Amino acid sequence: FSTSENQVASIDDGTHLITTARTDDFATAPTAHNFRAVAVSSNPTPECTPGSRIVPFCSSAQCSGSPYCGTELRVTLGDDVRIGAGATVLGASTVPAGTVIRRGETFGTPGSIAGGTDVVALPGGQTMTFRGIPSGTFEMGCKEGRDDDGSGAQTGLASCSASSQWYDGVGLHEVTLTHDFWCGETEVTQAQFASAPGSPTPSDYSPTGGGSWASNSPNPPVEQVSWHDAAWYANWVTSAYNSVNGTNLSQCYTCSGSYDAGDPLALECTPVADVYACTGFRLPTEAEWEYAARGGEAHPFSGSADVNAVAWYAGNNGASGTATGGTKSTGTRDANAFGLYDMSGNVWEWANDEVDRTPYSTDPVTDPLGSASGLGRSLRGGFYNAPAFFTRTSVRNAPAADVRSPDIGFRLCRSVP
Repeated sequence: FSTSENQVASIDDGTHLITTARTDDFATAPTAHNFRAVAVSSNPTPECTPGSRIVPFCSSAQCSGSPYCGTELRVTLGDDVRIGAGATVLGASTVPAGTVIRRGETFGTPGSIAGGTDVVALPGGQTMTFRGIPSGTFEMGCKEGRDDDGSGAQTGLASCSASSQWYDGVGLHEVTLTHDFWCGETEVTQAQFASAPGSPTPSDYSPTGGGSWASNSPNPPVEQVSWHDAAWYANWVTSAYNSVNGTNLSQCYTCSGSYDAGDPLALECTPVADVYACTGFRLPTEAEWEYAARGGEAHPFSGSADVNAVAWYAGNNGASGTATGGTKSTGTRDANAFGLYDMSGNVWEWANDEVDRTPYSTDPVTDPLGSASGLGRSLRGGFYNAPAFFTRTSVRNAPAADVRSPDIGFRLCRSVP
C-alpha cells in the first residue's frame, strides 16, 4: 500500500488500516513500496505472524492456529488482504488517505486474484474456502497426448482422436474465459450443506454411520443432491454471505418450491441468463470447471498424470456400501496447481450447463454457457468407485437435473466483477 506515514484508511466496522514506513525502506525511491501495512482493531493480538489475514467475524483470535483468523494483520505489498467484515484489498498499490473500505467491498486490481484465498463464514460456525482462478484461454476437450496414453493402461483411453463419443470430451476447441472467479477449494461437505435452513443431511455416506452406509471419513462431501438442490444451496450461501458482510450479491438462480430431502421434484431452479455476470455464488460453468480442474497443466487427471495421487476412485478405494468404500474426506488427495482438491474422483460434480450429449463444436468460443436446450445437466470429475477413465478431466456426463445419487455432489464458485 502506498500512502504517507500515519495516514489512515478507516473501515466501517471499527477496524483501521494504518500504514507506516521506515526511512530505510525509501532509500532508493519512494516507488519501491518496500514497507508493511498493519491492520489493527481495538483489541490487537501481537502474536499474529506476518502474512496472517484478518477476518474480524471469527469467534476468537486464532492466529497461531489459522492464517485466516485474528484481529491484527501484517502483509507486504501484493498480498491478497482481507480486512473488515468481508472487505478485500487485491494487490492495490495505492490506498488514498481517508479511504473507507466498507464491508464486502473490493479495492484494487482483480488480476491479482491468482493464488488468492477467500474464506466465507457460514451460519453455525462452518467456513468455506475459495481459491482465486484468473481469466485465461485453454484447450477444452480430449486432446491427443494429454488426455489419453496410447495404450489406455492409465487413463482407460488409448486415443482421443479415435473416439467419437461425446462423453470422452470429443471436439477439442479453444475457450477464453474473460472473468476471474473464485472456485471452491473442495467439494461442498456434508457439514457445510447442513448449515442451510432445516439442517439438511441427505447423504447416504455418514461420518457417524447414521446413513445407509457407514463411513470412516470425518469430513466427506455431501451427496444425494440434485442439480436443483445445488442451485438452491448456492442461493442460500449468497443470502448468508450478504447477511454476514452487509453486501448485496445477486442470486444466480430462480427457484420455485422448496428443498425436500424425500422428494427431488419438490424444487425446481433455473439459472440467470448470463451466470458469468451474476455476482453471487453458483455452480461453475462446464468451461470454468474444466479450466479450473486443468490448472494450466497438461495432465489427464486434475493435478497429475498419476490418478492415485489426486483421486479417490475404484483403484484405491473399497467397494460401495462398505466401511472402506464410498466417499472420503475432502482434501485428502493432492491438490492441483490452482490449489483445488478432488476435481478427479470422490464424487461427481454438477456444473451449471445444459448438455445436449453431442461432441463439442471445434470453433473457438468465449465465455460459453452450454446448450440452449440440453438433455441433461453437466456432471464432471468421476467418483469414488469409478475406473480411472471416468476421473479424467475431459470426461463428461449429463444426467437429468433432478437426479440424486450417492456418487453426485458439487462445488461452488463466484465471478469476480
